[in-house]
Amino acid sequence: MACIWITTPGALGKSGVPAQVEKRRVSLTEIVYEQSDLVIFDEADTVQEWFDNLFAEDVALTNGSDGLLDREDVGTAQALVPHRTLRPSTRRWVEAERHSLVSISNILSGLTDRQQGPMLSHWIEHNYFTALTLAYKLLWRLLDFPKWEDCQGQERKEAINKVKPLIAYFEKLNKKDPLKLERPPKDAQNDPIYRLALIMRILLAAGDSTHNKVAAQECQDWILEFIPNMKQTLPKLQQELEEWKKESLQKSKRGKAELPDPPDTLDTFALRLEFVLNVMILDRNIRVVFYEWYEKPDTMSTDLNETSLQGSPDNVKDILPIPPTGRVFGTYYFKDLEIGQDDLPKRERPSGLSVFGYSNIGRWYTMSFHKLFSELDYKPGPNVLSLSGTSWLPHSSRWHIAIAPQGILEPPKEAREAIKESLFAFIPQYKPADKSSLKRKLQEKRAPVDKTDDEKEVLEPIFISGVTQKMRPIKDLMRALASGQNGQKSPLREELEGLQRKGQEEPDYWADRERLLLLVNSYEQARWAYQELKFSEAYPGEICYLERSDKDRDEVVSDMDAVVYRSDIEDFASEKGKIRGKILIAPMQAIGRGYNILNKNGKAAFGAIYFLTRPMPYPGDTQALARELNRRTLDWCQRTSLPIWQQPLIYKQALALRDKATEYWRKAELRRGYIWLGHKDTYGDLQFSESERFDLAATTVGYIIQACGRLLRALVPAC
Repeated sequence: MACIWITTPGALGKSGVPAQVEKRRVSLTEIVYEQSDLVIFDEADTVQEWFDNLFAEDVALTNGSDGLLDREDVGTAQALVPHRTLRPSTRRWVEAERHSLVSISNILSGLTDRQQGPMLSHWIEHNYFTALTLAYKLLWRLLDFPKWEDCQGQERKEAINKVKPLIAYFEKLNKKDPLKLERPPKDAQNDPIYRLALIMRILLAAGDSTHNKVAAQECQDWILEFIPNMKQTLPKLQQELEEWKKESLQKSKRGKAELPDPPDTLDTFALRLEFVLNVMILDRNIRVVFYEWYEKPDTMSTDLNETSLQGSPDNVKDILPIPPTGRVFGTYYFKDLEIGQDDLPKRERPSGLSVFGYSNIGRWYTMSFHKLFSELDYKPGPNVLSLSGTSWLPHSSRWHIAIAPQGILEPPKEAREAIKESLFAFIPQYKPADKSSLKRKLQEKRAPVDKTDDEKEVLEPIFISGVTQKMRPIKDLMRALASGQNGQKSPLREELEGLQRKGQEEPDYWADRERLLLLVNSYEQARWAYQELKFSEAYPGEICYLERSDKDRDEVVSDMDAVVYRSDIEDFASEKGKIRGKILIAPMQAIGRGYNILNKNGKAAFGAIYFLTRPMPYPGDTQALARELNRRTLDWCQRTSLPIWQQPLIYKQALALRDKATEYWRKAELRRGYIWLGHKDTYGDLQFSESERFDLAATTVGYIIQACGRLLRALVPAC
């Protein structure tokens, strides 16, 4: 047997020993843990992130082919053909499975409907949603509060306190089986929870409001009866709607296409409430289908069980801690939905819905690998050595490993002095402003417009972050970097020539390094940037862009001479390389770490990096939210002075921890954008800070440090 085993996080986390080697079901984790004296996690922060993501994955419920419920529904139908008489518990399971698909159809149909789809999609904002988060957002609207981002300080605290008793109706309903909720002995019609349960039963029995007006009427009645001051709010909203119509008409005449969202009416409020209840119905039926799987018809051959919602491996799911929220399966995800899909008999992308399964705190795997099974077999595990250059970032929930470093590898003093020569600069780029658009903006702000401005060239900064359609600003940015201004050379050409001069003056550090690495956020953006630069006469044959391997692409690559596949990136500047480009455009996360891109002298091939976009995380990324909660949970467990640990009983402490985690998750889901991230340091303690802005800043710094590592190979400076 080999003395050294080399593997990947994927194999370690998911793979097992082949059956021909071991008949028992033994995972690679168990073998490595049992047989190894030393386990080394290289790039340990990335390995930690990988395991966090492994235990927080999307599982397709329906996708037009092999979603979990797609397969189960076929199996259910086949099992019922010869056996129509079923025991009560099996009938309950079959009804839940069928009703799950009905709810999914109602949800997806609502999101793609030509009339209500745009309103519902914009309301959800991100592709992820939960019933309780949508209910919270609905109540915020019903109580006529300012937008979440505009409601700050004491005003927000008072608003949250008013929402709490109302959101409690939905929370209590979610904890029970609404279809089995008993009628209150007295005054049932005035019980808001029971009335919501009745509406859910109507939706199941008679369908949604598109063909059952009773459902819409019941939703309207509930709103009028149980939302405070609703009869005063509606006339105010009606007046705002009339003003919105007038304003929209004026803007459309001026040619401004983008219009603000119209104010709500009782009809749209009822539609939103109906959508929330459809999601709660799906929650209820999903729980029955997956947690009572053993009640499915005996003749069904599908392998459904209680772990089917977990894309993660089950060999350590009972070893790793579970999230304080419980194993969250109520967050749904949709993508590739198009308005009007119901009118398209043949569409390339079938509509689908996935569920987010957050089963374990994945980072515990790497942090505690040395004692992963010790509480089961009372034996010590292997020694563990974790290596990384960005794993001590206390404010970053993504990269930070909460174990104090035991050693630091330092480069020689000479190399440190060379690295100090590296230059960091902020170089904003500008483009000519659209004068008609600029005038319109000034007029809307009622600012004076100078007629002489027509004779002047007005420049405006190029923004990429926050822009929905990013192709145009990226092309604008490339044009600005590649074009000379006022007789001066372009920034990119000036940089290349500066690197060439340095190579002549200080060949030990700069020889054969006159190359630029331009970093964007995706392969698609890299192609856009290349398309803009390739027609430039100033850079003939010097521009390349990074692509995935050809087998991962559907379309044909036309400019083969300019393509560098990720698998060949380390040969880009070496003597083995076939391409002699000077500018490489690449996604940051594709080559940000793990690659040694060297020239023929064994030095870093690139002399300078341009960050064309900031490496910002996607706002609606629930895996990022799970990583964040993993970090917070471990921090809370270390802070014994927190109020949650002052409860006298362990059971009470557990409930308090769950409440704290649930509240944190809900607030995080309501984030609208980076500009609204909280800056307050909850504890006044840098080690346990919960500042959202600190987290974003530290995580971004981690990305930048990793990318800059491409320039410092062989301990040389960078521009």
